[in-house]
Amino acid sequence: MAEALALVKEFLSTVKSATPELKACVDEIQLLNDILLEFEARSLAAYASDAISRAMSFGR
Repeated sequence: MAEALALVKEFLSTVKSATPELKACVDEIQLLNDILLEFEARSLAAYASDAISRAMSFGR
């Protein structure tokens, strides 16, 4: 997924210089992309924390 997001960012940076309206759309898409990355990072952190908690309780 990270590779796909990198490709999207590269594409958006290329398209961004076309028109002011298109630039505004690209800016919004980049913001949504950043939000998705943050959500993905938090989800992975929560999953890891849960897995560690389960592993620790399993050993008891």
